[in-house]
Amino acid sequence: MSTTTQYAVPQTHSGPLQPAGWWARVGATVLDGVAILVLSLAFAFLGVIAGGSEGAAMAFIVAYFCLIVLYAAVMLVAWDGQTLGKRAVDIRVVKLDEGSIGFWRAVLREIVVKGLLAFTALLYWLAALWPLWNGLHRAWWDYASGTRVVRGREVR
Repeated sequence: MSTTTQYAVPQTHSGPLQPAGWWARVGATVLDGVAILVLSLAFAFLGVIAGGSEGAAMAFIVAYFCLIVLYAAVMLVAWDGQTLGKRAVDIRVVKLDEGSIGFWRAVLREIVVKGLLAFTALLYWLAALWPLWNGLHRAWWDYASGTRVVRGREVR
Protein backbone atom coordinates (compact mmCIF):
# COMPACT_ATOMS: atom_id res chain seq x y z
CA MET A 1 0.00 0.00 0.00
CA SER A 2 1.50 3.23 -1.14
CA THR A 3 0.59 6.58 0.33
CA THR A 4 1.34 9.77 -1.46
CA THR A 5 1.86 12.90 0.50
CA GLN A 6 0.99 16.10 -1.27
CA TYR A 7 2.54 19.37 -0.29
CA ALA A 8 1.04 22.73 -0.90
CA VAL A 9 3.13 24.78 -3.28
CA PRO A 10 3.57 28.25 -1.78
CA GLN A 11 2.48 31.11 -3.97
CA THR A 12 5.13 33.77 -4.33
CA HIS A 13 2.60 36.43 -5.27
CA SER A 14 -1.12 36.71 -4.86
CA GLY A 15 -1.39 39.03 -7.84
CA PRO A 16 0.45 41.75 -9.68
CA LEU A 17 3.25 43.47 -7.83
CA GLN A 18 2.22 46.75 -6.23
CA PRO A 19 4.00 49.99 -7.14
CA ALA A 20 6.37 51.36 -4.53
CA GLY A 21 5.36 54.59 -2.89
CA TRP A 22 7.22 57.80 -3.54
CA TRP A 23 8.46 58.11 0.05
CA ALA A 24 9.89 54.57 -0.06
CA ARG A 25 11.76 55.55 -3.22
CA VAL A 26 13.07 58.71 -1.56
CA GLY A 27 14.10 56.78 1.55
CA ALA A 28 15.98 54.24 -0.57
CA THR A 29 17.76 57.04 -2.43
CA VAL A 30 18.81 58.72 0.81
CA LEU A 31 20.09 55.44 2.25
CA ASP A 32 22.01 54.73 -0.97
CA GLY A 33 23.56 58.20 -0.74
CA VAL A 34 24.68 57.45 2.81
CA ALA A 35 26.13 54.09 1.66
CA ILE A 36 28.06 55.81 -1.15
CA LEU A 37 29.39 58.42 1.29
CA VAL A 38 30.47 55.80 3.84
CA LEU A 39 32.19 53.70 1.17
CA SER A 40 33.94 56.79 -0.19
CA LEU A 41 35.13 57.72 3.30
CA ALA A 42 36.49 54.18 3.72
CA PHE A 43 38.54 54.69 0.56
CA ALA A 44 39.68 58.07 1.90
CA PHE A 45 40.88 56.34 5.05
CA LEU A 46 42.88 53.94 2.89
CA GLY A 47 44.22 57.00 1.06
CA VAL A 48 45.46 58.45 4.36
CA ILE A 49 47.36 55.25 5.03
CA ALA A 50 48.83 55.19 1.51
CA GLY A 51 49.55 58.85 0.90
CA GLY A 52 48.57 61.19 3.70
CA SER A 53 45.95 63.92 3.35
CA GLU A 54 46.51 64.37 -0.39
CA GLY A 55 46.03 60.63 -0.87
CA ALA A 56 42.86 60.78 1.18
CA ALA A 57 41.38 63.58 -0.89
CA MET A 58 42.20 61.87 -4.16
CA ALA A 59 40.93 58.48 -2.94
CA PHE A 60 37.66 60.07 -1.76
CA ILE A 61 37.08 61.94 -5.04
CA VAL A 62 37.82 58.94 -7.24
CA ALA A 63 35.79 56.54 -5.10
CA TYR A 64 32.84 58.94 -4.83
CA PHE A 65 32.74 59.55 -8.59
CA CYS A 66 33.02 55.84 -9.42
CA LEU A 67 30.35 54.91 -6.89
CA ILE A 68 27.97 57.61 -8.08
CA VAL A 69 28.29 56.30 -11.63
CA LEU A 70 28.40 52.53 -11.02
CA TYR A 71 26.86 51.72 -7.63
CA ALA A 72 23.17 51.52 -8.54
CA ALA A 73 23.59 49.73 -11.86
CA VAL A 74 25.91 47.10 -10.38
CA MET A 75 23.78 46.59 -7.26
CA LEU A 76 20.53 46.29 -9.26
CA VAL A 77 22.06 43.44 -11.23
CA ALA A 78 23.87 41.77 -8.31
CA TRP A 79 20.89 41.93 -5.92
CA ASP A 80 18.08 41.25 -8.38
CA GLY A 81 16.69 44.77 -8.63
CA GLN A 82 17.76 46.10 -5.26
CA THR A 83 20.42 48.38 -3.85
CA LEU A 84 21.24 48.66 -0.14
CA GLY A 85 18.63 51.40 0.22
CA LYS A 86 15.96 49.56 -1.75
CA ARG A 87 16.59 46.40 0.27
CA ALA A 88 16.22 48.37 3.52
CA VAL A 89 12.81 49.77 2.52
CA ASP A 90 11.72 46.56 0.76
CA ILE A 91 11.32 47.79 -2.80
CA ARG A 92 12.91 46.67 -6.06
CA VAL A 93 13.23 47.59 -9.73
CA VAL A 94 11.69 45.15 -12.20
CA LYS A 95 10.95 45.04 -15.92
CA LEU A 96 7.40 45.73 -16.98
CA ASP A 97 6.77 41.96 -17.13
CA GLU A 98 7.97 41.85 -13.48
CA GLY A 99 11.19 39.99 -14.32
CA SER A 100 14.78 40.88 -13.44
CA ILE A 101 16.03 44.01 -15.18
CA GLY A 102 19.40 42.71 -16.35
CA PHE A 103 22.70 44.50 -16.90
CA TRP A 104 22.01 46.64 -19.99
CA ARG A 105 18.64 47.84 -18.77
CA ALA A 106 20.25 48.78 -15.42
CA VAL A 107 22.99 50.69 -17.29
CA LEU A 108 20.37 52.49 -19.41
CA ARG A 109 18.26 53.40 -16.36
CA GLU A 110 20.96 54.34 -13.88
CA ILE A 111 23.86 55.65 -15.96
CA VAL A 112 22.51 56.86 -19.30
CA VAL A 113 19.10 58.34 -18.44
CA LYS A 114 19.79 59.53 -14.89
CA GLY A 115 23.22 60.73 -15.98
CA LEU A 116 21.81 62.81 -18.82
CA LEU A 117 19.07 64.25 -16.61
CA ALA A 118 21.62 65.12 -13.92
CA PHE A 119 23.23 67.63 -16.30
CA THR A 120 20.04 69.66 -16.03
CA ALA A 121 19.11 69.68 -12.36
CA LEU A 122 15.60 71.00 -13.00
CA LEU A 123 14.77 68.12 -15.35
CA TYR A 124 16.26 65.59 -12.94
CA TRP A 125 14.07 66.82 -10.09
CA LEU A 126 11.00 66.95 -12.34
CA ALA A 127 11.72 63.35 -13.38
CA ALA A 128 12.19 62.29 -9.75
CA LEU A 129 8.95 63.97 -8.65
CA TRP A 130 6.98 62.52 -11.58
CA PRO A 131 5.74 59.44 -9.62
CA LEU A 132 3.87 61.78 -7.24
CA TRP A 133 1.24 62.69 -9.83
CA ASN A 134 1.69 59.82 -12.25
CA GLY A 135 -0.92 57.12 -11.69
CA LEU A 136 1.58 54.38 -12.51
CA HIS A 137 4.14 55.72 -9.98
CA ARG A 138 6.91 55.68 -12.59
CA ALA A 139 9.73 58.21 -12.97
CA TRP A 140 11.06 59.24 -16.39
CA TRP A 141 13.96 56.78 -16.13
CA ASP A 142 11.43 54.01 -15.55
CA TYR A 143 9.65 54.91 -18.79
CA ALA A 144 12.91 55.22 -20.74
CA SER A 145 14.20 51.84 -19.54
CA GLY A 146 10.95 49.87 -19.44
CA THR A 147 11.08 49.37 -15.67
CA ARG A 148 9.00 50.08 -12.61
CA VAL A 149 9.70 50.12 -8.88
CA VAL A 150 7.56 47.74 -6.84
CA ARG A 151 7.05 46.68 -3.24
CA GLY A 152 8.55 43.39 -2.09
CA ARG A 153 11.71 41.37 -2.46
CA GLU A 154 10.70 38.64 -4.90
CA VAL A 155 10.86 38.79 -8.68
CA ARG A 156 8.69 36.57 -10.81
